[in-house]
Amino acid sequence: MSATDPVSAHSKAEKTTVNATPEESVDNEAVVSSSTHDANKTTTTAELDEQNNVLLKALQAQLEYYFSPTNLNRDAFLRRVMSFNHQNAAPVGILGSFGN
Repeated sequence: MSATDPVSAHSKAEKTTVNATPEESVDNEAVVSSSTHDANKTTTTAELDEQNNVLLKALQAQLEYYFSPTNLNRDAFLRRVMSFNHQNAAPVGILGSFGN
């Protein structure tokens, strides 16, 4: 991945460590500290799960928009990319390069 790739930039910027005993992990209440934010801030795994769910819903909504009939009627580039593949698919790397 390139330095401008948002995924690699995110991975480099945010290092997360889990400070939990096995019992805490089972209870889903492990405490996580993030080195990119206030060192005193802690987040439970339940809060991280909620953040991940919000992110996944936003990603799903964006992908549904990209492949909606309305967008595909206007987006000649995406139609052309999809036409290169016999399954009418678009590579994730290209989708990830879109601005929104």
